[in-house]
Amino acid sequence: MTSPDYTRMIFITANVASLMNESKKVLENWSATVAKEIGDQKPVFAAIHLQEISSNPAMMEFDCCREVNAVDYLGMCNIYYCKAIAQPALYDYRMNSYVTVKGDLHESANQSKNVDFERIGGNTENPVGFMMTRWLLHNKSFDFVNLILSPDNSPLDGCLNWPSENSHRRRHEFSLILERLETYMNEECVVFFGNFNCSIDCERFLKDQMNLNKARIVENDNNDQLEAYDLSLRKIFTVTRTQFNFHENHDWLFGTCNGQLVRKYDCELEPFLKGSLYEPNIYFAPTDPYELGPTFGKEPNFVRTECPAWRSRILINQRTREKIHHDSFSSSGLYYGLVGEAEYLGQSKCAVLNRKKEGWIIDYYIAKIGKIVENIHWSVECCKSQTRVHFDRFDAFFAFDIATPVEFAMASFGSFFKTCNIASTAAEQTTTVDSFGSFVTNSPKCTQSAGGVVGITII
Repeated sequence: MTSPDYTRMIFITANVASLMNESKKVLENWSATVAKEIGDQKPVFAAIHLQEISSNPAMMEFDCCREVNAVDYLGMCNIYYCKAIAQPALYDYRMNSYVTVKGDLHESANQSKNVDFERIGGNTENPVGFMMTRWLLHNKSFDFVNLILSPDNSPLDGCLNWPSENSHRRRHEFSLILERLETYMNEECVVFFGNFNCSIDCERFLKDQMNLNKARIVENDNNDQLEAYDLSLRKIFTVTRTQFNFHENHDWLFGTCNGQLVRKYDCELEPFLKGSLYEPNIYFAPTDPYELGPTFGKEPNFVRTECPAWRSRILINQRTREKIHHDSFSSSGLYYGLVGEAEYLGQSKCAVLNRKKEGWIIDYYIAKIGKIVENIHWSVECCKSQTRVHFDRFDAFFAFDIATPVEFAMASFGSFFKTCNIASTAAEQTTTVDSFGSFVTNSPKCTQSAGGVVGITII
């Protein structure tokens, strides 16, 4: 079978730490918006990367819950779906060869031969590491890396000295991951999509705002609070261990011109983007954190408890970048933007990047699932029933988990698929295709604040 001129793929990454505390309506709204984006693309291959899977007691009702040593905790879950037309094959790390994807399988990721993962730091609540799978699609090799880096301790991080201690730590952690994957970086197409937990240069940002407003900081002997006032004694900003607030200008400052007023302070990843990695230009507002506005689903506001930032990202290596096709629509052939910009979709937004590369078009979706529902009581059979509504169109289902029940991800995305039929019918496809196949990997637990969702579509 010859490879088609275009093969569409979608990649999504989401931090699901606070899923259990939001209303079900938020999940439905997020699902409908993101699912519509995916459904419109009619993907041949879809990948979903989750971070900070919770060990919520409600999830322990599932029959397939597994317990393993805490040292293996990464809090990650990877879900993959693909059509047979893509000729998908999954790399076997024990046999050092590709194996055609078919049949159903559910096993622990720490026992799986198809997953490469490593925890490189952090603690029980905030693990740091990566989980990677390698796919062969139309005889083209792709390495998909899910990762999570250390979060900031408080809004004060980096306000007095930047880079902060945690910023240095994240750079070191990512460097360790790149060293671990050095061979793949030079030989294969590698895509990193996960929770980088990036922060902006708050020290320079606050100083610039003080100069613009001719403001000064009220001294605090404990250095646990920064408050600035202008000459009219109008409060410009307040930063404490639990608050990052620019008061009446907060949403305007971070949201105006799609966040470009603060974009220049987003420089944590610059050392990596000057070398082996590439990220398209960002012309959208920070991906998080958001809160519900006055009207549900409309005009979301930035949360005042932490500094808005672009925490969830997608980076590609130079080998992947070399295949980008430049067309007449733009100098780069890229579009990188938000999905559901005017709607509340949880603590973070969805973004989309579209590009063409040698017959392949890639769309990046960045979002955050946010907090969803306080108590989700899906039984295993109910979960299977929900997901099977559309799983019948897939050739196979593969599940790999470490401790946390994979049904958690299945249940969440059971609603996802139920809300919007992602699996397009054969009549809707530009090319006649066989049914789908899917693959899921899961590795558990973390309870940090909600992170992000990033997706890619390759056509």
